[in-house]
Amino acid sequence: MSHMIELESLREEPISPTLDYGEDHGLLVSYSDARAYKTPACFRGIWEKLKHEAKQIFHPSAAVFPKRIANLLYATTLIFFGIFISTITIAFFRWKATDPFDTFFARFWDEGPSSAHNPAKYPIEFFGNVLPIPCHSHNDYWRRTPLFAALGSGCISVEADVFYRNNELYVGHTESALHPGRTLKSMYINRLVDLLDEMNPTHWRAADPKGVFYNAPHQSLTLVVDFKTAGNETWSALYEQLQPLRERGWLTNWNGTHRVERPLTVVASGAADFDLVASHNQVRDIFLDAPLAELDHPFDDGTRFRYNVSNSHLASANFHDAIGSVFRGKVNDEQVLLIRKHTQSAQQRGLVPRYWGTPRWPRGLRDEIWALLVRENIGLLNVDDLRGARKGNWGSWS
Repeated sequence: MSHMIELESLREEPISPTLDYGEDHGLLVSYSDARAYKTPACFRGIWEKLKHEAKQIFHPSAAVFPKRIANLLYATTLIFFGIFISTITIAFFRWKATDPFDTFFARFWDEGPSSAHNPAKYPIEFFGNVLPIPCHSHNDYWRRTPLFAALGSGCISVEADVFYRNNELYVGHTESALHPGRTLKSMYINRLVDLLDEMNPTHWRAADPKGVFYNAPHQSLTLVVDFKTAGNETWSALYEQLQPLRERGWLTNWNGTHRVERPLTVVASGAADFDLVASHNQVRDIFLDAPLAELDHPFDDGTRFRYNVSNSHLASANFHDAIGSVFRGKVNDEQVLLIRKHTQSAQQRGLVPRYWGTPRWPRGLRDEIWALLVRENIGLLNVDDLRGARKGNWGSWS
């Protein structure tokens, strides 16, 4: 009798001392909701039609063999068509679904890491377990929480496109997308100052400045500023706005003889002029994004190079323009050798190689090209889908 009582008690739900699941439970629930997918009514109708046709094929009344064959071909066609449409639809909706990781950081984006509601808790609570990986958050400003979602995913490089207008740098992909509240200062510079302030209490700053990652405090974060407007005005505005970071000693710089690594490395890309960068001969804390596919220059002699660590940090190229089309989802041997040549040429100059514009769809092809680039020692993996960067083994490569 006692054994029966024990078995009955095991069937009951254990009594928990608290019903408060905490923030982790809420995050997991929102993540599950984001991934949830219900079969549309149209696909349920197709399934019912398929079952009906399958019954008709083997029904005793279907004695005529050609008719059975026709029914079988019809049903098979419907099956493959249904699978194809379902696969495309499910993949599309999952791709379009809001990244729950991005949404989770929305409150920090709205309030700021050092707000009255969350004083100095953002990096302490949520950066402690982040493992930085060599990925670049391409067009980072398009995310729900620019900068924060990228850092939370481990990206060591973020990108902002800027237009110079009325002595201000506005962030946007096109001129029509510019907004008064979306500036380089408000979206990136001020927030980086807040984060690095929390990582570097005043009495530690002069001795050993720490970066944004707790697990890799000496890992420098790269801020790529893609110039959409050329000229001295864009450059001068960027130089001026970096002053709060510069005066705290947080910018990687060329001191005239060698390069000094600091928590933040600023790179000018796009319409940035090489001569404008190189004109700052003695002290430089804004570096160039060199042309990966065109690094060779008549000035080079094997030991000295036009593009080097004194004036450049990244070396980037459009994947399609530099490598060519991927035929039937495969990178051929000649293209692999070209990738190898580009990466080795950049590394010879002390630069970090990167391809942008890599295929994003289908995901299998994207992951295959990512894996190839990792094997060929790419310096930064250009990422549009942060969820794709967080999954698999991308966090384990050194």
